[in-house]
Amino acid sequence: MPITLSSALNFLILLTIFILLLHPKSNKTPCMHVQFHCLCRRRIDQQSQHRAKDHAKPGWVKTEALRLLALMKNAGCRTIASTFNAKFVSRRESVSKSFVTQLKKKSRYEWLRLRKDF
Repeated sequence: MPITLSSALNFLILLTIFILLLHPKSNKTPCMHVQFHCLCRRRIDQQSQHRAKDHAKPGWVKTEALRLLALMKNAGCRTIASTFNAKFVSRRESVSKSFVTQLKKKSRYEWLRLRKDF
């Protein structure tokens, strides 16, 4: 039996409908405890997602990062972050370049004052 254009088109339409019906739809309603990831269908605990945001850096991290910002005048945030991470690897604290950028913006006055003192 030869395949005609209309039968091929009908097959493609039925295949598309079948795929759309079987595709897992994401739950748009907010859930307090459990969220399902659409692609791999695994449970994600929402409380564990926010634990990293609740953890604040110790105070010495801010002062040492500001000191490095003041000492390394022409260095970028990536260089300062990698220098900090290499220097304080024994204390098990690290900073990201976005942390250094936000610190530079938030405490600009203190950073410029330290820069002037050095």
